Amino acid sequence: MKFFTLSDKRELEQFERPLLSLFQECFGQSLSSPLWKWAYIENPHGSPFVSMCEDDGKIVGHYAMIPFPMYAMGKMHLNAYLSMTTMVAPTHRKYGLFVKLAELTYAEAYKHSADCVIGFPNEMSIPGFRKKLNWSLDVMDYVVCIDRSTLLSTKPLRDLFDSKDKYCLDMFNMETRSWRLNKPGVKYFWNDGIITKKHGEHIDLLFSNKSSLLETLPDNVMINVLVPGDIGELRPCKIFDYQFGGRGFDNALDVKTFSRMMIMSDVF
Repeated sequence: MKFFTLSDKRELEQFERPLLSLFQECFGQSLSSPLWKWAYIENPHGSPFVSMCEDDGKIVGHYAMIPFPMYAMGKMHLNAYLSMTTMVAPTHRKYGLFVKLAELTYAEAYKHSADCVIGFPNEMSIPGFRKKLNWSLDVMDYVVCIDRSTLLSTKPLRDLFDSKDKYCLDMFNMETRSWRLNKPGVKYFWNDGIITKKHGEHIDLLFSNKSSLLETLPDNVMINVLVPGDIGELRPCKIFDYQFGGRGFDNALDVKTFSRMMIMSDVF
């Protein structure tokens, strides 16, 4: 088996077809070319770091992270990367490819001054990220479906949107916002600091930079909100769990310093 890491977008584009094929093989569904290019090639913040494993001329393993810079008021920005589309072909599982590819990717990113990697691992991959890749994983977050009245009356949740000292994507940076809100196949709504999108008969609340903006949300539709796990009072409204975590490359990563909003997770 051959292992290699890429950080050049032009070189990576040559692997688009085999990577889309591997995605179909691993997840039983297709990943569109426009969506892949949006995340990996059109990202304005720099190049991704992508490690692959090739066996007998076929790509059988893939670990990648895309530039995802984090900002907080009064703090230096974090040169952060988002881990995504981790894939190992069914024929090549149980060989430790996931860990080897991840560590290769982290080593290359560290050489290029990356501060950390963050992500939202799915339920099956959580043990691997925690035990084998030394990720810090906070109390499990969760997504709720609530009405505007409940959202406005839940003080810990309102405080979350008023917090200015936690890291998040800078949605007031025009370059970042233009890229993030142009994800193929999705229509986002930006209203002076609040971002939503339709989700069936409901709406997803992806971002708000202050709680007063929540009052502009419609009162006749249910709202899906990502809630930090340490806010317990909304658990009766939970529709599913959502794990957040990450790993620092030079220092331990405090995952509680991140403001977990859907704008950070609604990438794939």
